[in-house]
Amino acid sequence: MNFVLLAWMTFLTAGTYHPRQIVVLALVTLWGVRLGGFLLYRVLLRGKDDRFDEMRAHFFQFLGFWIAQIIWVWVVSLPVTFLMTARVDQPLGALDYVGWTLFGIGFIFESLADFSKQAHHSDKSKKDDFLHENVWSISRHPNYFGEITLWLGIFLSACSVFDANDKAGYVAVASPLLTAILLLFVSGAPLGEERSDKKFGAVPAYRSYKKNTSPIVPMPQSVYAQIPQFIRAFFLCEFPMYNKVDLEKQPTPEQQKKKKKEKEQKEKEQKSGKGSDMDDDSPKEKDSDSKKHYQSQDNKSDL
Repeated sequence: MNFVLLAWMTFLTAGTYHPRQIVVLALVTLWGVRLGGFLLYRVLLRGKDDRFDEMRAHFFQFLGFWIAQIIWVWVVSLPVTFLMTARVDQPLGALDYVGWTLFGIGFIFESLADFSKQAHHSDKSKKDDFLHENVWSISRHPNYFGEITLWLGIFLSACSVFDANDKAGYVAVASPLLTAILLLFVSGAPLGEERSDKKFGAVPAYRSYKKNTSPIVPMPQSVYAQIPQFIRAFFLCEFPMYNKVDLEKQPTPEQQKKKKKEKEQKEKEQKSGKGSDMDDDSPKEKDSDSKKHYQSQDNKSDL
C-alpha cells in the first residue's frame, strides 16, 4: 500500500488533475488494493504472517530490510512521481494505450497466479505436488511476468509527458528495470527455482514440466518445447542459474524409490503426529523455553 499512498500524495500535492494522471492513479490504486487485500486474506487464512520472523529477532538486520524497502518503493514509483508532478499535459497517445494494455495484461496474470497458487496450497490433496495448473501451466513464474509487465506499462504511459516537462523523467526507466532485476536475478525466480528443484527434482513429471515450460514469458508448452536453447537463454530468461538438476538425465530407479519412501514416511508421521505430540509435551516445552531464552539474548545484544 506504500505505492498507493505515495501516488495519492504526489497527485493531491501537485493538484493538476490531468486525465493521464487520473487514469494512472486509478491503475496503481487498483493494483495496490488488490495485492494488499490478497496478502491480508492470506494472513487471515494462515492465522499469522511469519515472513519476517527471523529478521525481527535481529534489530539491525530488520532495520536494513526496511531501509531497502523504502528505497525500492521510491525507485519503482518514479514514473508515477514524475507523471503526477508534471505541469504541462500532453494529448493521450499510442504510448498511453500500449502502456495501459500492458498494465492490464500484467495485472490479470499476477492476479490469476496469486489466486491459483493460494488455491493449490489450500488443497491438502495437492500438498506434495508441484504447482502447474492454470497460468502456471504456461509460465513457471506468471506472477513475476505480471509484476514486470504492469510496471513497464506504467512507465510507458508516464513517458508521454517527459519531453514537455522534464527530460530527467526518463530516469524512471529504473522502475521496470529494478523490478526485473530483483525478480529475475535476486529474490524472485532464482530462489523459487532452487526450492522447487530441491523438493521435486527427482519427480519425472516435474522435470518434464520444467523442461517444456517457459520460466517467465507465458506460452504453450508445445511451442516452448520447440525453441532452441540459445534463444531461450537470450530472449526468454532461461538462465543457467535456474537449473539445479540435469533435465536431460532421468532420475534413477533408486532416486524415485527414495522419493517415494520419503513421501510415505512423511504421510505416516503426519497420521501419527497427534499421538507423538502428546508423548513429547515435556521435551517440546523445554526446547521451546530454551529457544525463547536464546531469542531473548539475541534481541538484547542487537539493541
